[in-house]
Amino acid sequence: MKSSDSHSLEEKRKHRRIPSSTPVSYATRGIAYEDFLQDISAGGVFIETHAMFTVGQSLTLTFPLPGHQHFITVTGEVVRTTGHGIGVKFDRAAQTLLGNSPEMNS
Repeated sequence: MKSSDSHSLEEKRKHRRIPSSTPVSYATRGIAYEDFLQDISAGGVFIETHAMFTVGQSLTLTFPLPGHQHFITVTGEVVRTTGHGIGVKFDRAAQTLLGNSPEMNS
């Protein structure tokens, strides 16, 4: 990807991404997983995983908010898969919750 392509992708994103190495527990179709978030925003996360997922698959995720000890549980949908992880877009309720979080807006 050219740097101009990367720049235009960043401009398309609605929410600022925060790099992370936060543990995440998530489940889909009755199977539970534990991996790490690579980054997080009010709109979604990227999870480092070697497990196979399909675009459109629903997930329930539990993880701590950046800078906090308490965990939140949100739902989302796989919107992108790569060889080293998946991009998950939060459902609207989660986006509203995280969009109101000072950590996501600072």
